[in-house]
Amino acid sequence: MNDLITEINAINDNFSMLEKDVLCLANAYIQQKTNFELPVTDEELVLNIDYYTLYNMVKKQVITIQKSNIVDDNILCGYIDYYFQFFE
Repeated sequence: MNDLITEINAINDNFSMLEKDVLCLANAYIQQKTNFELPVTDEELVLNIDYYTLYNMVKKQVITIQKSNIVDDNILCGYIDYYFQFFE
């Protein structure tokens, strides 16, 4: 039972870190920042998420924050690329 609780807590922690990263990327995109720091993230988490899942999460967050469906996919892809390159 303790192993299950530990596993659930680890999943919650990873999701919380990912949410912070998504929010950071969305805000950087909206504010057109090109020089910004990412929150400290678990590199293992980065390796476990695929490009398009992260892209869709950030795009959804951008739309939610700016209340507009207009997102430049090419620019947003640049931010997602930066995210993955940050941990290489």
